Amino acid sequence: MEKFLEDIEYLLRNSATLEIIGLLANIALILSLVSWLTGFEKRKEEQLFSTWTIINDGKGDKSGVVKTAVERLHKDGFSLSGLQLNKTNLSKANLSKADLSKADLSEADLSEANLSKADLSEADLSEANLSKADLSKADLSQANLSVADLGVVDLSQADLSVANLSKANLSKADLSEADLSVANLSEADLSVANLSEANLYRAYLFGAKNLSNAQIKLACNWKEAIYVNSTIFGDTFIPMDKQANQEKIKEIEQDKDSDPKNPPDCFMWNKG
Repeated sequence: MEKFLEDIEYLLRNSATLEIIGLLANIALILSLVSWLTGFEKRKEEQLFSTWTIINDGKGDKSGVVKTAVERLHKDGFSLSGLQLNKTNLSKANLSKADLSKADLSEADLSEANLSKADLSEADLSEANLSKADLSKADLSQANLSVADLGVVDLSQADLSVANLSKANLSKADLSEADLSVANLSEADLSVANLSEANLYRAYLFGAKNLSNAQIKLACNWKEAIYVNSTIFGDTFIPMDKQANQEKIKEIEQDKDSDPKNPPDCFMWNKG
């Protein structure tokens, strides 16, 4: 019993010391955590700087290193607007919903890339390889897609208004419900392209290749499209011979064999 009381007395005498030791241990733990967090943020900043350096110095990269860096930045929520990525290998890149507005992607390899819902407005995609890419619901308004390979591309519900698609390969492309208003499709290859319920209001189709009357009639506002040589006034194409354009429209209209069994539902384009 006496020994027990002595032990209790010892603990009470040293309780203050134990509290101090515990407090110091907690302080040490907090300082260690702060140090780790500071180091983590520094490492994160260094990694981010390294990623941007790879992209800025790797224009035209074919190895896929730049592609990985671009994907990482997009995943981390950074805007890719205005990036210089011309001639770069971005094949099969996952850039869904990415902001690539005004980016230079000319001659880039974007084959089989996921660009669904991406913002590519005013981007330069001239001569780019976009074959089999997913561009559904993408914003390509005022984008330059001249001479681009868009074969077997999903462009359903994409915004291609005022886009330059001259001489582009659109064979087997899905353009259903796409907005092609005031788009330049001169000399584009539209072989077996799906234009179902696409908006052709003031679209420039002079010299378009492999485009049948049946394809045209599946689209909306095709009677407002331009089929003859034109001049450009601002962003609008003005037929050099308006009568010839009307005659072409009448010719298409009178081709009854090309009439669709089920007329397109154009409410979405005419509601305004």
